[in-house]
Amino acid sequence: MRHARPSVTANGFSFLKNPSAEDQLLFTCTRQHFRESHRRDLATIYAKQVIRWEALYKTAVHHGVAPLVYRNLQQCPELVARLPYTIRDRFIQCTRNNVLVKSLQAERVRGILQFFARRSVPVLLLKGTALDVTVYQQPWYTLSADIDLTIKCHQSEWPAEDRESVHALVRGRNRFERRTTVEFEWFGHHDVSMNGQVPVDFTEVWDRARPIRVDDQLAHVMCPEHMLLAACMNSCRKRFFRLKALCDISEVTSAHTIDWEYFARAACQWRCDIIAYTALGIAAITVGCSPPKSLPDQLRISPFRRRVIEFVGQRQSFSTLATLHRRLGSGLLLPLAVQCFPRVGSRLLRRGPAMVRSAR
Repeated sequence: MRHARPSVTANGFSFLKNPSAEDQLLFTCTRQHFRESHRRDLATIYAKQVIRWEALYKTAVHHGVAPLVYRNLQQCPELVARLPYTIRDRFIQCTRNNVLVKSLQAERVRGILQFFARRSVPVLLLKGTALDVTVYQQPWYTLSADIDLTIKCHQSEWPAEDRESVHALVRGRNRFERRTTVEFEWFGHHDVSMNGQVPVDFTEVWDRARPIRVDDQLAHVMCPEHMLLAACMNSCRKRFFRLKALCDISEVTSAHTIDWEYFARAACQWRCDIIAYTALGIAAITVGCSPPKSLPDQLRISPFRRRVIEFVGQRQSFSTLATLHRRLGSGLLLPLAVQCFPRVGSRLLRRGPAMVRSAR
């Protein structure tokens, strides 16, 4: 479905003027703090438009937010009462399954932390694994495919005779552990650096990491500014409009006090300033996020670049949330343009294939 031309909201960001009813409902429900104003918005959407519940459910699952969406739908009894029974049952089953999955992931994380604690090696939780214990009130709100972490040790520093035990731990030592995928790397992580495209200073990441308790074990997570930067880069990898990635950005800014000056400095140092600007802007116009108005200047994003990003972002109107994942769809335009800017032609030829892979 092709949307109408974007309009400009009060905060200055461009937004789609006529998104589908399903997209509007998903944007409204993808948040932890669901208020009375959001409930009224849902009632208005339902009263004025026809909801394709099957499409909405499939999109919510694909975007990793189905349990959170259903939890917020339940706060609107008049709407839930009209929800088809089959769709309601699928939402309930998805939520129950995710509660179990998250429990297995938590137990897996606890075992990994115990393993490295016995060797006095710090573990840094990343991405959804870190957000589940620092940002989300309930880990089952969002769907996560795996556990992401790294340790404060280079592979060359690890005793050679003990490396197999690490590999066995990551693979899973029994069939229950093998049901949960672990993406483990030494000292850094490819998802955070976008497969090496972003020069992340992992030494600084470790220096600023903060310790937390995960059940009875000690772990580390990124400082809020690095956590937000990682969420922005993950949003770019997911073509900027994946709901879980947008929710992550919004919830990090809500749960933590961000030092925006340091955030901008780190973004420029890691050369992901345009990615950060774009991801925060899209989060602001979809699920809600309030970066300071001075951020574009702190990120040194020129007015010309802002207009280019806005123009390319408007081309997102050729996609809906349901079609965003298509391998060569128009949803790929924005991440390609942002990562290739400003030498679009040469970088597209050199980095295009890798970007397509990372944006899947």
